[in-house]
Amino acid sequence: MVRVLAFLQAGEHDLAWAHPVDGVHRARGPDRERRCCGFVDEFELPVPAESGDYDDPAVRGPERTGLRPIEITQPEGPSFTVEGSQLRWQGWSLRVGFDAREGLTCTRSS
Repeated sequence: MVRVLAFLQAGEHDLAWAHPVDGVHRARGPDRERRCCGFVDEFELPVPAESGDYDDPAVRGPERTGLRPIEITQPEGPSFTVEGSQLRWQGWSLRVGFDAREGLTCTRSS
């Protein structure tokens, strides 16, 4: 059984994840043809109406001006290491990832 989350992409440049269709998902059964065996509608919630087109100047707003330059240096090298998705720093070890629904995810690793 697979659960597929539903999203509405209102325009070509719209970020689809900006408009989740909560409560509705498609279920696919274990048949060999991988057909959809039904839809589940658990509850009714409105789809967010705000634009998800973050390239649109009306959504993102004016470009910032007057920002001072930033310089980050570590003359002795970084105090952390990254191997694939694993980040180690100051005795901490965690895996960093990205999930379509949750965004940035971190899990503690040993």
